[in-house]
Amino acid sequence: MVLEHKLEAFLEDFEIEGICNRLVSEDGLARNHVYDVLRTFANETRVTLGLVEKFLNPEKRILEIGAGICLFSIFLKSEKYNVVALEPALGGFSEFEKIKNAVLAHYAHIKLDVLRISAQDLDSKKYGEFDLIFSNNVIEHIPDLSLTFSAMSSVLSQHGLMVHACPNYVIPYEPHFGIPVLKVWPSLSRLLFSGRIEPRGDLWDSLNFISYFNVKVLAAENLLEVKFAKGILYKSVVRFETDEIFRERHMNKMILSLFLLLKGLRVLPMLKYAAPFLSTPMIILLSHECHDPPT
Repeated sequence: MVLEHKLEAFLEDFEIEGICNRLVSEDGLARNHVYDVLRTFANETRVTLGLVEKFLNPEKRILEIGAGICLFSIFLKSEKYNVVALEPALGGFSEFEKIKNAVLAHYAHIKLDVLRISAQDLDSKKYGEFDLIFSNNVIEHIPDLSLTFSAMSSVLSQHGLMVHACPNYVIPYEPHFGIPVLKVWPSLSRLLFSGRIEPRGDLWDSLNFISYFNVKVLAAENLLEVKFAKGILYKSVVRFETDEIFRERHMNKMILSLFLLLKGLRVLPMLKYAAPFLSTPMIILLSHECHDPPT
């Protein structure tokens, strides 16, 4: 709870307007776009904190995979956590490069270490090991999941933990675009919803449509214990009522109709008990087999 209050104070001092003005005047970026990116990433730091807070320890070496504009890692570093951010700005996210650099420049005094490599290039001999590796809505954009999970596993310390949150495409819904999608036939969605997809085609092309079952296979291949957090679907749905920015980004006619139906039938609380393989998003806990992941 203390860290939550500190994050709110950090976000209150986050100079969105000042950073936005510099990017508009110096780099010619569109104000509305920059403002939306900064606002969205600032809001998501709250979710990311909820994802990892109980696993944080100043004595642990921490790695954030796909740190975006690096705001959450900057916050952790400001609180004296030994954190490294990994952000290559690839696959639909290259547009964030100037924004990320502006944020890093604004917080240059915090001296955050940033790895500008792909996660699949992680190597324990070069970068050392980490006690906590985490990501929030990142691994669905990783081109080669097999190579990346192998690389992340290789830099995970013997008693370390990986925590990842991402969509589960067992459920036929794509949250970035708010459209139905079949994991086995995503090209059908691209055909049917081309008007919505093509303006952000690079983002669509970055999606790997990861699923619960993919994660189980990847864990087995890398001799990792895997657990899935429960009740995540319910928490995600509740965000539509409690998180205005999240609602603006994800609410559409289809989701609104389903939400109102479930709420009207008073069955929303039942989503707490949905099996993990039927939950999207999913929160994945991974550790070496000799060390059971904490719950």
